[in-house]
Amino acid sequence: MILEQDALDCALEFFRTEDSVALISPQSRSPDGSTEYLCKRYPALLNLLLRGFAPDWLKKIFSDRLSRYEYKTETDDRKVFPTEIISGCFMFGKTEVFRSINGFSSRYFMYFEDFDLSLRAARYGRLLHAPTVKITHLGGKAASKGWNHIMMFLQSARMFYHCHGWRIF
Repeated sequence: MILEQDALDCALEFFRTEDSVALISPQSRSPDGSTEYLCKRYPALLNLLLRGFAPDWLKKIFSDRLSRYEYKTETDDRKVFPTEIISGCFMFGKTEVFRSINGFSSRYFMYFEDFDLSLRAARYGRLLHAPTVKITHLGGKAASKGWNHIMMFLQSARMFYHCHGWRIF
């Protein structure tokens, strides 16, 4: 991840002006300059399977569903909006919120730790997309990293749904 030069200053300023916020998510770009969608709605199992494993032709059939899951119509470099889940690649939060929820759960080795933390943090304040905070994200794409990552992803998904509730569709 690469932070824009003023990203931390912008994040701090955002918290100074928004008292009720627990966590914020930045405006993110991939190295090629395309928008990355770090904010998510509660993950239906179907959405995760489609995103990670479906061929492009099937993703195209479900494109409206996947766009809604990723807040694609809301995400731009000017609009602040509330979100349910914030990606762990960059989340900026209040220290007292992290202390109240005891930070990231040790139950997750990799994957879904950010989803879990987001839901727990939301009990203490709003989760918002903060477009003035800008980053370039260099990671992601668990399904393309091999079977070990896929297995870690599936184990963490099972744990997440066991703790927070299953949503198939």
